Amino acid sequence: MECLRTMRNHGLYLADQSLGGNTARFTRQNPRGNRRHGLECPEERDYYPYWRKQPWKDIAILVSNTSFCEFFQTQSQNVRTYGRCQCPDSENECPFLETVCTSRNYTWVTDPSHGLKAPDCLYHPFTRDNHLGNSYEVDLSTGDLITPTPGSKPVNPHYKLTIPQDMAGKMCVIRLRYNISTNDYPSHAYADKSNAQCNYKERDGVRYDDPSCGRGTGVKADQNCPFVIGQTVCPLPDGANAVGNPDCDSTVDAYTSPPECYPLITEFTASSVPRSNRPFINLFDRDISAGAAFKLGFAVNTHQTARTFQDRSYVFRVAEAPVNASITNLGFRGRRGNIVQAYPAVEYDFVPSVLRCAEGDYIHIQFHGSDFNTARNQNNAEGWQYSDRTNIVRINSSSVNYPVYQEGIDFFNETEAVFFGWGGQDPTYCDRSIEDDDSKQNQFTNCGKLNMMPNRFPQDPAKGLKQCNARPGSYYHMSTRNNNFSNRVQKVLIIVQGPDTTAPTSSPVTLTPTSGSSASGNKKNDGLSTNAEIGISFATIIFIGFAAVAVTLYVKKKELWCFKKTIPEQPSVVSLQNFRSDGELGENN
Repeated sequence: MECLRTMRNHGLYLADQSLGGNTARFTRQNPRGNRRHGLECPEERDYYPYWRKQPWKDIAILVSNTSFCEFFQTQSQNVRTYGRCQCPDSENECPFLETVCTSRNYTWVTDPSHGLKAPDCLYHPFTRDNHLGNSYEVDLSTGDLITPTPGSKPVNPHYKLTIPQDMAGKMCVIRLRYNISTNDYPSHAYADKSNAQCNYKERDGVRYDDPSCGRGTGVKADQNCPFVIGQTVCPLPDGANAVGNPDCDSTVDAYTSPPECYPLITEFTASSVPRSNRPFINLFDRDISAGAAFKLGFAVNTHQTARTFQDRSYVFRVAEAPVNASITNLGFRGRRGNIVQAYPAVEYDFVPSVLRCAEGDYIHIQFHGSDFNTARNQNNAEGWQYSDRTNIVRINSSSVNYPVYQEGIDFFNETEAVFFGWGGQDPTYCDRSIEDDDSKQNQFTNCGKLNMMPNRFPQDPAKGLKQCNARPGSYYHMSTRNNNFSNRVQKVLIIVQGPDTTAPTSSPVTLTPTSGSSASGNKKNDGLSTNAEIGISFATIIFIGFAAVAVTLYVKKKELWCFKKTIPEQPSVVSLQNFRSDGELGENN
């Protein structure tokens, strides 16, 4: 309700977008206020750091320019206070500025920080443009590319988090935001150390609470290009004209008398920057009226230029590990479809694709799939047309595509091999008469295509725990459903390392340990464990406010699991929201 009753920040840059309301529900990228998902507040989603109290505790900010790190870290609600106005229930546009709040005789209160250390601020991994798959691994401190080690494979972008002790026994929400910036505008000027007017080191003073600083954007409202509707004035909510924007003080028409921020309709100079939606530009300064030129159309959508593209949240539990050993998660990622249909994401793959474990340690197998793959276009894959499923069976090497017969199975014992190979399907209910009929791909009882396999496997996460008790060596495995011998391969190499095995200097295994299970399976607080390292995987630059765990987290409210490895140093800061034991949201600790 606070979002619906709080005045939006009128100092923000809107370009030429016309907002449909004056509350925090309406933003440049959500001008009609109708793109709200779950319980999110669009303004808080679109701008970071936010200027009002919010429940998220920041973990990490991964950036392409670390010169902005000090700003992000000092303005995080982990370490600094923020104020807000206490308004009566009758107030439908509660002010966000102290001066306006007190002028209406409302009470201004200051909320304490979360009392945590500042979030990590590091270089994010790099991928080629328009690609959501594997990335170039970089040194998180310097941004330099890391030379791959022999035998390693590309990995998906990730961040390692150590689960803190105070999360034990709690159900939490993990959040990931994916933000894209642009250098067309000074979009990060607010974080520039040379910007004396907006000195970001003033943690609780004028700098960030002054509307002239733009509050989350380096360009601000007086640089808006008005949405032309033929009015003689461009009023602010209080009835006054917008000061500092000459386009708001005269009658304008987008076609016969364009406002001053529309010069690109007729001319283009070295200093010009488009501030109107999808402009047509005379790029080469030729005489259009004489028929010697025409304008080029630019696909610049001011509603999307520099914005938050994703905001994903997931639920998980935290519990102590059932074994005193390292546990490494083995999941799978990707989406249904061939290489063209899945682009810019990736096809199915195990995560990690090379997994190393020492004798006596454990891997935790957990496969999370969807039953809601899109029906539009073709999504070429095996089995039920809307589903993701995978199993794991033994093969002799990465160059073969037929599994090892029962007598050759050596990493799993027979019971385990059947369980993970059949995906928990009960043969009593399988229709064996359709096994050779490809036209029955979508039939539920087609167990050969894993159609009766649950979309979260194993259903009891504790059953996914497997000890690395095979003799030291390399064990190749594949998925019978998804290892489609065309351009699709889903294979994993599990390397069991003995006491005399020399580990490589840079292991491609990035999740050690990550998602896991608890032996007690159905206990209320089973799940992730404290002091465990959890690998957070994502597509591109993000803010992590407790974030998504690998690609196995394609799970709406399915529970996620991870186990403990004792780590002596203090854990990284967390950004999360807590649930009470009854499942309702509780106060943050």
